[in-house]
Amino acid sequence: ALGATAVHTITINDDDPAPSLTFDSAAKPVAEGAGAVSVALSLSGASSFDVSVSYSVSGTAANPGDHNLSAGTATIPAGQTRASISFNVVNDTLDGLEKTVILTLGAPTHAALGATTLHTVTIADDDPTPTVAFDRSAQTVAELVGTVTVTVNLSAASSLPVTVPYAVSGTATNPADHNL
Repeated sequence: ALGATAVHTITINDDDPAPSLTFDSAAKPVAEGAGAVSVALSLSGASSFDVSVSYSVSGTAANPGDHNLSAGTATIPAGQTRASISFNVVNDTLDGLEKTVILTLGAPTHAALGATTLHTVTIADDDPTPTVAFDRSAQTVAELVGTVTVTVNLSAASSLPVTVPYAVSGTATNPADHNL
């Protein structure tokens, strides 16, 4: 016959260290026309729990003008060791500087932060530098006309300031004939 205590429960405390979570690399260059971009995360070993981590987004690239990534949470399911954060890069038509999307990991659940907690995606501009040209090759004005406007045009819009150096030459002199 069984005594009064017929069931005995043993609890095993998990003393294994939590796996570390890290970006696979600190940086990734992409072209402006790359479309989809994926940034990989990995654990140093599989966990018996889902591992989740929040991430923030910063950098010089703007959402939605340059990309569509917002702050969020990435999850690595129990038993797995990899996940990725994916977003799209916008291919604009404006000449500009390269821009960055910086992902920074927050505090994970069921894991510790590893060595690489910041990942920078550098978006290289793929648009040609616009050319500058006068709107006409010459113009004739009366000597007492007053202000004369000379117009220059860009071959395409630019997101950068455009400065055009110029020189004045010919038989007209300053200040007798003009004030340039």
